[in-house]
Amino acid sequence: MKNRTLFVIIFVQFTLFFSHGYSQKVGIATEEPTETLDVNGSIRIREGAGSGLVLISDSAGAASWSPLSSAWDKYMICVTDYGAISEDGEDDTQAFITALDSAAAIGAKVCVPPGIFQLSSTLSIPAGVIMEGTNPGHDPLIAPYKGSVLEYAGSDWAIKMSQSNAGLRDLAIRDASGQAKGGLYIMAETHLVESLQFSRIQVYGFVNGTGIFLGGKNQKGVAYASFYDIRVRNAKIGIEINPEASGFANANSFYHGVISGGGFDYCLLVKGGTRNEFIGTVMEPYSTNKSHLKVEGGHIVGRGIWIEGSQQPKDRPLIEFAEETSGSTVEGAYAGGLIINRGSNTIKFSSSNSLVESDPGYNLIENPFFLGVSGNDIPSWFFTDPGIAVQVQDPELLPNFHVLKLSIPPGKRVFFGPENNSLPQAMGLSRDSYANFGGYVKTDHSHFAFVTLNADQGMITSIPHRADNEWQFVGLRGKSPAGAITPRFFFDNSAGTDSAVVYVSCPTFSFGNNLPILEAKPITSAGGVFNGVITQGMEEVVTPANHFLVLPKKGNLFQLSGIDYIARINHHGPDRFPKGTVITLLFENEGITILNTVYIQMVGSFQSTENSSLSLVSLGNGTWRELGRNL
Repeated sequence: MKNRTLFVIIFVQFTLFFSHGYSQKVGIATEEPTETLDVNGSIRIREGAGSGLVLISDSAGAASWSPLSSAWDKYMICVTDYGAISEDGEDDTQAFITALDSAAAIGAKVCVPPGIFQLSSTLSIPAGVIMEGTNPGHDPLIAPYKGSVLEYAGSDWAIKMSQSNAGLRDLAIRDASGQAKGGLYIMAETHLVESLQFSRIQVYGFVNGTGIFLGGKNQKGVAYASFYDIRVRNAKIGIEINPEASGFANANSFYHGVISGGGFDYCLLVKGGTRNEFIGTVMEPYSTNKSHLKVEGGHIVGRGIWIEGSQQPKDRPLIEFAEETSGSTVEGAYAGGLIINRGSNTIKFSSSNSLVESDPGYNLIENPFFLGVSGNDIPSWFFTDPGIAVQVQDPELLPNFHVLKLSIPPGKRVFFGPENNSLPQAMGLSRDSYANFGGYVKTDHSHFAFVTLNADQGMITSIPHRADNEWQFVGLRGKSPAGAITPRFFFDNSAGTDSAVVYVSCPTFSFGNNLPILEAKPITSAGGVFNGVITQGMEEVVTPANHFLVLPKKGNLFQLSGIDYIARINHHGPDRFPKGTVITLLFENEGITILNTVYIQMVGSFQSTENSSLSLVSLGNGTWRELGRNL
């Protein structure tokens, strides 16, 4: 194994340099830029010395002048200079270790030429060192060759990283024995590990281990690592993010990677960490033993994900989020298969045979328009202090959403919120585990207007309005408590000496991971409350000569004209109105008779007068019953 000492002195025209504590003089370009060394080792520049040369020593300590570009070449340490020989059947571990240590001492890069190099023990990449090959091999579908290949024959991890600013490029890492724990192990244990760099790496054949692992412990973590065009092929777990409870793995990014081949339990397994991002990642196995994507803790962001899984059993999920997970967003395309979302996450995958529901974000507040106000009595709302002065003003932000002007007396702390019996309750859906509440607020009082919510960890409070007398949305999200949810606007004038004025509009409350919307929820078939104008469809109809009236289903109010009597209304199966549908017949002229039969059950005989009306309810089987008449 070769030993080499790198000794570099650079001098540039019109600049002073120091070597062994002695100054060099400025000169002009000549063929021989320096005079001989004196006994103390100082260098004296000749008259005429040029710029852009460096003094480099060889392994015997003899120095020579070379162009500046040669100095940068010397910062490229090659593992073969330290005894590594590819494909000779001998262990190259120590040569790699020595090369890595030498590179760390001077800030050099470690270069791995084409060939298969044998490793019996784990390599640890020092801080600031990049190990770079020529390419991962010319065929990604088989054991790679004709590239820079590290073939690991041990039972631990092939490569470990616990230092910052290090990385790997253009390499293949292969499990030679099939017994290794994994390919790349990144763990922060004694200090923060950040800004690692990986590019064009193939991790191959770790059939009983994990391709890439990220974790942290002891309040330390891995952050801001970047992975470009990483391929994991044939492993038990492709990528695993699994910090301990005392550590973290946050804000790491994976771009355009591929997880492919067979034997996988999981392509991607996430057990913790936040803000880890996967952009354009492909998960290509036709099937996995457990699932392609599993999130058990923490959360991720995935965009442009492609999941194959065309042979995945129908009862085995392709995508699975465990209970208590929240905040993840994954979107892309997949071949179709089971999706399970037990937490509160946004999953934007769908196929012809499987999908998951998303959070609608509907505004669930009753009377968000502040209609029906009398004094400080607002339907579906309450104040904790009855002495609040209330004025209702015209809408400013959205149509129909009135503005409340509230005057909070000095020395008061006032809560204003929906009445408990007007609020929806969290039920069994996973999206109900998070509640969102807020509204638009305007005030010029500092640290005065907040939003509060009783979450499972106790009462939480939002950031206050910024007190610039401009409209600002003030709101927050909290984990839903087991009992009743009590969202409130909170106005704190306890330290004030004068009344404080605040304006409120567009309050909103919703469940789930999506941001809430201001517009009110639609009325559902389960019932609903509405405030303000509601409009029904109105249609014009002429009484038929066969006396069997068929009304169009796009209306509830019908203006009837004609002279014929009516014996039946929409009695044929395709024409029937659903049970409970209420219609009103408006008669323009007198003399139209509605027969009292088993098809139309009347209180008594009915003959219209001019501008009279008759209300009926459908019994669902083609028959009707009278609700009321106006003759």
